[in-house]
Amino acid sequence: MGTTLKAVLLGLMIAPGLAQAEAPFGLAWGASESSIAGMDVSLTRAHASGGIASYGTARLPQNISNATAYSLFVDEQHGLQRVAMVTEPISNDLVGEEGKQQYALMKLSLSRKYGAPLGEFEYAGNGYQVMPSEFYACLSLKDCGAWVSVFNGQAEGERVTLRLSGIAPNKGYLSISYEGPKWSTIADRLAGKGRGG
Repeated sequence: MGTTLKAVLLGLMIAPGLAQAEAPFGLAWGASESSIAGMDVSLTRAHASGGIASYGTARLPQNISNATAYSLFVDEQHGLQRVAMVTEPISNDLVGEEGKQQYALMKLSLSRKYGAPLGEFEYAGNGYQVMPSEFYACLSLKDCGAWVSVFNGQAEGERVTLRLSGIAPNKGYLSISYEGPKWSTIADRLAGKGRGG
């Protein structure tokens, strides 16, 4: 067997273990900041602490049409392990009807990709006297309301969270947070440092 053929076969056997898992928006879990920037993504470093840096950008290789911003979290050891997206504000939505419709469409799309949600928390007015026009105000208060669905990702350890949040009495936005397969390891490490460990 020729040397070139041996090298190709060896490469094919090793490559699956080295391949980076697919992340959302055309990214790969484990990618470095430089490899993401090399995809023609303009990153702005927002914060760095505990071995993880966060970056903001308005565009990624693949985008959602109503997305206005993305946040990427890159760990020094595990590379890219969290991606969050927020939509443009949903305005003049007095009782949250438009926000709920957009949430339902995104939830359906995520359910088709990831299966049924692990958990759904869709309520407003938990123990409060809330008028329908106070829907978004309630979502912005702790313990008053939540409009959230959580999914398992495609690989073990991945988690996807869809959330409808309030900004003002008649205004809200949607967000999706994708956690990579090593994110829980990173969160545990950061929590340990916070406890002095």
